[in-house]
Amino acid sequence: MIGLVRGNRAFARLLSSRLISELGSFFTYMLLIVLSYGATRSVALTMGVTLAAAVGRLAGGSYAGLAADRGAPRRIMVQSDLFNAAVLCVLIVLPPTVWFKYGASFLIAVGQSFYTPAMNKFQVAAVDEEGLMDANALLQTTNEVVKIVGPALAVFVLTLVPVPERGIGFLVDAASYVLSALLIFRLRVSVDASEQVAATDGDDSAPRGFLAQWAAGAAPLRNTAVAMVAVEFVFLLLGVSGADVLFTAYVAKSGYPTIDVGYLMAALSGGLILSALTLKGIFSKWSVSVQLGLTGVAMGVFYGGVAVWPLIGVMLAASFLLGIFNGIFNVSSITFWQRVVPREVLGRFFAMVTSVFAAVSLIGMAATGYLGSVIGPRDTLLLGGALIALSGIVGTVLMSASTVVPATAAAEEDTIA
Repeated sequence: MIGLVRGNRAFARLLSSRLISELGSFFTYMLLIVLSYGATRSVALTMGVTLAAAVGRLAGGSYAGLAADRGAPRRIMVQSDLFNAAVLCVLIVLPPTVWFKYGASFLIAVGQSFYTPAMNKFQVAAVDEEGLMDANALLQTTNEVVKIVGPALAVFVLTLVPVPERGIGFLVDAASYVLSALLIFRLRVSVDASEQVAATDGDDSAPRGFLAQWAAGAAPLRNTAVAMVAVEFVFLLLGVSGADVLFTAYVAKSGYPTIDVGYLMAALSGGLILSALTLKGIFSKWSVSVQLGLTGVAMGVFYGGVAVWPLIGVMLAASFLLGIFNGIFNVSSITFWQRVVPREVLGRFFAMVTSVFAAVSLIGMAATGYLGSVIGPRDTLLLGGALIALSGIVGTVLMSASTVVPATAAAEEDTIA
């Protein structure tokens, strides 16, 4: 992995940009929540920050993939970062009402939704196929690290700044977005975007109009293996959305202080980082059905395993193992899609599945909240684990029987409308 960073200047800058950009995103998210709750003292009103971000991801994702496929990914990433920096700078001078914070959360999510598919397309152009697994493992590790550092940094800044002036903390995030943009501004990696646009405009058989272009991004789902991975993701999100809330409730009902849930989340992140950094050489040799099917079964087993016995040691072990298999699944699935989905629709594909997953997460949170209240956190965890494991079993069978069509072959066979 270190060799990839040292030998590939384009990816090294992309990784650095992603680290700084994500750090700023988690920083802002925490800051918006803290300031919103401080102003309203209402959990329901503070949840509006999360809801606004989810709606923003849905709204932006509908257009972001088309932009990534028809434009220059590097330029889109720079514009996304600068747009988010501008939103934060404007937020500083606006009145400190919660509605402006909702608006900022929405707009930043829109900007970030353009960054993600452009980054995936840029990554495929910058890294050869053999290095994609390493690249995705490093990106996942970066994401897990900033999940810990971002909120902690926000809390640290808040303790240093007087309450009336805490909005100045948004300058920290704005600066991070600007720095992220500068890292990739001068980088040149060709993805033949202009040739793709010219070919599309000159081809009478190419899809025209927004809906047709968006549908083209969904066409790779005709491949059974590609679709099955997406289905597993859906069941995973339905099962684990709101997992931090369920873990907290289960820890409390088991007789432990609620603050102990932090140990479970740390164990989960530890497993994710371990699998990404040290186990890639092992699971990269497994078959697709094992990487993306049986790991789903393992995730379901250990997600439900958190609630099998009300002992903190058992919870920690299950959470850690859940993180390991979740990391394997995440890295393997993204790499698999990058290798199989044709590049001319890669941006639209990732934007489409990201939008769908955002909607599924909202449904999962609502279902988790309802079931947690009706049947209790323990049974909800067990049910979620069973659903995830079941989707993994079905995925293993279907992916073992399916034929994986490489991106180049797919393009030659004109499977993409």
